[in-house]
Amino acid sequence: MTEEQKIYLDFENARQTAGRLEEMAISLNAVSAGPLGDSLAMVSKSWEGKNCSCFVEKGNVLFDDLQSAAEVLVQTAAGLRTAAENMLRAELAALECCRR
Repeated sequence: MTEEQKIYLDFENARQTAGRLEEMAISLNAVSAGPLGDSLAMVSKSWEGKNCSCFVEKGNVLFDDLQSAAEVLVQTAAGLRTAAENMLRAELAALECCRR
């Protein structure tokens, strides 16, 4: 495998990792918006009292935490893509300089 092929392989691996991070973010959003949100709504309707409000509050904290984690994953994926693109350009430029 040539150096140039290794550079492109590293870039592709970073791109795929960023894609997996975004898929994880989508999954977290789906869980928080779907089953978790539905469960909290059902608990609120069918359970009364102080314990219900405590449970729902904790569920809402979990909901917010899942949403925050998803956002961090999206931001991390974007940063990884940017870094990979910058590294690709830099490594190709260095390789070109070495070839001269």
